[in-house]
Amino acid sequence: MKKITFARYMENAEIDLQLFKRVKQKRAVTITSGGCIALTLALNDPEIIYAIDKNPHQNYLLELKIAAIESLDYTDYKSLMLGTTENDHTLYRSCRDRLSQPARMFWDQNRHRIKKGLLFCGITEKVAFMFGKSISVLMGRKKVNKLFEITDPAELQTFYESQWNTTFWNLVLRSFTSQTLLSRFVDFRHLGFLEFQQHVQSLFKRTFTIMPPKTNYFLSPLLLNRYYDQDAMPLFLLEENFDTLKKNVNKIKLVNQGFDDFLDSQEYQNIGLFSLSNITDWQDIESYVSIYSKIEPICSADAVITIRNVLNLQALDAALQQTAFNKNRELEAEFQDKEWFFNLSIWERNKKAPNR
Repeated sequence: MKKITFARYMENAEIDLQLFKRVKQKRAVTITSGGCIALTLALNDPEIIYAIDKNPHQNYLLELKIAAIESLDYTDYKSLMLGTTENDHTLYRSCRDRLSQPARMFWDQNRHRIKKGLLFCGITEKVAFMFGKSISVLMGRKKVNKLFEITDPAELQTFYESQWNTTFWNLVLRSFTSQTLLSRFVDFRHLGFLEFQQHVQSLFKRTFTIMPPKTNYFLSPLLLNRYYDQDAMPLFLLEENFDTLKKNVNKIKLVNQGFDDFLDSQEYQNIGLFSLSNITDWQDIESYVSIYSKIEPICSADAVITIRNVLNLQALDAALQQTAFNKNRELEAEFQDKEWFFNLSIWERNKKAPNR
């Protein structure tokens, strides 16, 4: 039986939100995953957001997050998301009637996962928890705490090079980037393992230095299994955005099918934003190009596509030059430093391409 693989995202959904604000058609398509991008896009008063995943358990997770937003007050919603409540069963019962029958059956049988927090109940989050524990033991809690106290970029750089980038640190990275472990999440038929491992190892230096760790809400859950600063959390967790979420989450439509099947149905038109996560890391070049050819008939005239790649595959970029989309390198340059894990690709519909 498939399980919840991702409970939260590794993409910076604020990038997708900013791009969504630029397009006229407030209709978006996103890969469900942990549901974080769909929830973030809901802050833009959308007409509709299609959240697509062929793993139904990812949609069950987003369905429960939506039910929590609709059923609970902000304090209870946040505590259910973070796993900081002793009343998780009571809060679940408050949300349960809003769930579809399949989602209700799943969560009735997996209530123990809710106690961990809806942002911490996936397989990758379990691996991240073990990673953080290993760092705490090998690097020392004092050094981890020191990392989160530094705010000056130059001091961060010096600290990383002189105190963090040690034999112990590289030992943990090699252990958690082993092919045996990562093959559960990455398809190495289309990615070279050594290249992937080098990418994962190199991204941490960028991650540690592009912003103060205490405000980096990707890094703190990874190393601490929590958010260091309650003011530095994803937009959908901030109290100031809760009323907007309550108003708009009913615009999220869950679709239980593969992305290719979704595109083949041709039921959906005038999509302004396609936020496709890193689905192309799992496909060969021909499939990658095929996705774009299927997107073209259903996108709006000013549509934007965001794709994350573990590796910057120039062959794929070259192949897509033959499609109806142009790579927007200015936007990529503007947003890349805000994307901590992936290489960011942003494509816009060619203004000369006719609508079909």
